[in-house]
Amino acid sequence: MPLLITPVTPLATPSGLTCAALYAIVNKVEFDRLLRQGSFSVGYYLNELASRPGSGVSELPVDLTRGYAFSILPEQADALESPTAFCEAYATNQLLALLPGATIETVE
Repeated sequence: MPLLITPVTPLATPSGLTCAALYAIVNKVEFDRLLRQGSFSVGYYLNELASRPGSGVSELPVDLTRGYAFSILPEQADALESPTAFCEAYATNQLLALLPGATIETVE
C-alpha cells in the first residue's frame, strides 16, 4: 500500500516543481536467506495511480532515499505476514528521520 507523505515544508524538484504531498511506493523487495540481508526500493510519485505499471509517469526526482538495505534473521523473516508491510514500516521510520514533523500514513 502506498505511503502518503506530507512534509512540513514542501519538497522541491530540480525542475522547480514543489510537492506539498507525495506518495512513496515500495517497488521491489529482495531477501537473501543465506546472507540474512534484504533490500527494497521506493519510488516517489505525485499521484498514487502514477505508480502503476504502464502509467507512463516517471518517478519524482526528489532528494529522498530510494534504496534501503536491512538485516533480519530467517525466523524473523518467516514471522512476517507481509514483506511489503515490513518495508513500508522501515521506510516510514527512515523518512520520518529525514523529514522531521512530516505526516506519513498508509493509504488503502
